[in-house]
Amino acid sequence: MNKKEVAEIKKVFSVDNGFFTMERILTAYVDAEDNLRYTKVQNAYTVPEVDISVYQETLKKVLNTNVGKNLIEYNFPKEAYEEGKPQNILYNLISTEMKDEEVCNTYINHILDTAVYMGPYTLITAYCTYTVRHRNANDDIDDFADEELHRFLITAICPVDTSNNGF
Repeated sequence: MNKKEVAEIKKVFSVDNGFFTMERILTAYVDAEDNLRYTKVQNAYTVPEVDISVYQETLKKVLNTNVGKNLIEYNFPKEAYEEGKPQNILYNLISTEMKDEEVCNTYINHILDTAVYMGPYTLITAYCTYTVRHRNANDDIDDFADEELHRFLITAICPVDTSNNGF
């Protein structure tokens, strides 16, 4: 993603925005020894409002950084598009709208196998959409123009402090 794309997503990333929808949320907990201890994919509409606000604020923090500084844009080599490689895994995840459990497990396992992180962490990934409505010459929303639906994934890897609860 470039700065313009990140700025656009930041602008619409709000449940109060009628054009933005967080549809599905994947959560996973990985312990300090890189063992997957918990995973769940759920429809965002069934998640309690207090939890949705926590997920939204956490994922919004991912966008509140500078491209090139903390938010890194990676160029994928051609091999990354092959079966089982990162771009293919992401494509499968977004094309299934995170509804296929096997695709979600492949995604989580790829992160487990490739992420270098010291200590336990929680993985939060959301499948989101937003609609772009077109405006007419009078700068009014054109009800008869085709709408564009943009789909994207956003992921946060969050450190977990387990010193207080004994895990």
